[in-house]
Amino acid sequence: MQAALDRTLLLMRTDLLDEVSAEELLCALTETSVVLSASEDVLLSHSGQTAFVTAALLLARSGHCVRLDAPNVDIIGNQPPLRRDRLIDGLLEVGADLLPGCSFTTGMSDRSADLVVCIGQHSSKAEAADRIFVTADDWSAQISGGEELAWNGGEWPLGAFAAAALIAGEVFKVSMRRLRDHAKNAPLFEDLYAPARSACVRLAPAETPHATSLDAIDLISGGAIGNSFLYTLLRLPRCSAEIRVMDDDESALSNLNRNALLRRSRIDIPKVEDLASFAVDRIAIKPLVHRYGGEEDPDLADTVIVGVDHIPSRWSAQRSRPTWLGVGATEGFSVQVSHHRPGQACAQCLHPEDAPIDGPIPTVAFVSFWAGLLLAADLIRKTAGTLPSDNEQQVFLPALRPESWDYAHSPINPRAGCPNCAELGVVS
Repeated sequence: MQAALDRTLLLMRTDLLDEVSAEELLCALTETSVVLSASEDVLLSHSGQTAFVTAALLLARSGHCVRLDAPNVDIIGNQPPLRRDRLIDGLLEVGADLLPGCSFTTGMSDRSADLVVCIGQHSSKAEAADRIFVTADDWSAQISGGEELAWNGGEWPLGAFAAAALIAGEVFKVSMRRLRDHAKNAPLFEDLYAPARSACVRLAPAETPHATSLDAIDLISGGAIGNSFLYTLLRLPRCSAEIRVMDDDESALSNLNRNALLRRSRIDIPKVEDLASFAVDRIAIKPLVHRYGGEEDPDLADTVIVGVDHIPSRWSAQRSRPTWLGVGATEGFSVQVSHHRPGQACAQCLHPEDAPIDGPIPTVAFVSFWAGLLLAADLIRKTAGTLPSDNEQQVFLPALRPESWDYAHSPINPRAGCPNCAELGVVS
């Protein structure tokens, strides 16, 4: 278990004193108990099932103790990496193939949980120290610390993804609050890890079309952000796309904490080959075992998604002159996603300095998931012809404080002396 959660434990240490042991960190995660609850009415929609499955998987990848309080309904649409026809059956099966020693449970318990999460208005009979409610519509998600929220989702799942990410962030904060006695700065710690009693995240205006006929896409990275991006597209009703994914790495135990499609039984397999196994009739996924940004890079498609930590690879992808480039990045608990069209500030304007990677990078499931989701939302908006203005070219989201969403978007100004912009003909 600890080896699978090493990257999450590293991130937990950000705001804690060095004295805290790995065992204490691990216990904070694995002893956090949550009841994930939804009624049959919610789960008779594709979006409701998507919120439930995604939340369950994100929670499991952080090692939390998750009890499923929902009916075992037939699965609607595509819900990878589940392999069963019914929802609870599928989650129980995949739960045994994620983190070692961690699995989902069902049924009533005589122990009070730390948190009950109600997707919609379902009134779970489970006892808990606290209770939150979430809802979603086509493009937005809302969380409440006290007020019941009716589920507003239908077939389109974008808001449901955001609802699941909100849930995972709140449960993670429960784990961190167990460690408050080890905080480096107690007042800042309390503010950062306090519950979000009310927050709303809107990925696109409500009237945004559900564009699903996507162009050919090159996805640079089979890692956490690339996983989340594909996880999202694979659930879009009637989505069609031809995706080439590039990576030269194999999945490892340490990837289980954040790679949204990865099962433990699939580690030691090239990441791109594992991702290609999720292709469906309308979504082709072509694996290319190749580390982009080195020698003999292939020509790229007009639409490129970059999810690598290696910053020069982002510059290289920009120099290939795609019609549209999406870049997803995370650092700590923060998510930064940008899109770049000809004439706009480039990826090197936003990420001007190389930051050599020295050792394992601290990560957690819900932060990486936000990055892949926001990239997918921008791509859909681009396809629908409703991309945000230049004043919203980037999103910077502190994932622990979703209340900041209203201030998350900002422009990117061309940087004076940027070598990429000079080569691309962008005037600063």
